[in-house]
Amino acid sequence: MKEFLHAVYPTPQSLPACLYYDCACGLQKHIQSVGDHHFAGCAMPIDAFYMKTKHKESDTFCGQHCNPAMFPDLVEGNHWRFNSSATEMTNAWFSGYQAIVWEMWDDCYDFFLDEMIKWRNCFIISQLHECNMHPFDVPRPILLGSPN
Repeated sequence: MKEFLHAVYPTPQSLPACLYYDCACGLQKHIQSVGDHHFAGCAMPIDAFYMKTKHKESDTFCGQHCNPAMFPDLVEGNHWRFNSSATEMTNAWFSGYQAIVWEMWDDCYDFFLDEMIKWRNCFIISQLHECNMHPFDVPRPILLGSPN
């Protein structure tokens, strides 16, 4: 997972302020053990549901490093500011394509899912516009922290 995240967020400036990950405590332990400081400015909480149901209270490392309640910016009033279960919903959406992509070659698989993601994003953006919300794209240079 660490290598994947390095590829997706190649510079510390490209990292989001917060990165939800179901197994963030395991990733945090690994990152600390190998001395990887790439993610130092990025909060890595686990989903609040996972914190309540999948982690033991005796798991002090997770409680100290990945408990979403430790990050006050994630809470607004008595509600979470973000839907940290969105990953689970996305995975459920992806699983709907499993029968279609099961025997695809890698390049066809990548192309197909890339196109499905683009269509889904367009659909969600149009729904947000209909609800009078204003989604926008962050320009790639700003996202990656590059000067151009």
